[in-house]
Amino acid sequence: MHLKTVELVKIEDEGEITYRSEVQFFQGKPLRLKRFHEETAVTAYHVKLQQWLANAT
Repeated sequence: MHLKTVELVKIEDEGEITYRSEVQFFQGKPLRLKRFHEETAVTAYHVKLQQWLANAT
């Protein structure tokens, strides 16, 4: 599978807001990663994920 993007997603569900990173591929469903309750935590995770993926290619 070929990687398209890595997105930071905000989810609002019944008044609760959570965040997660999703890996989008050119084909198929996105890979939904760990869910966070704090935006600062998911942002740090997202940055590390992007760095790791940049080094893996």
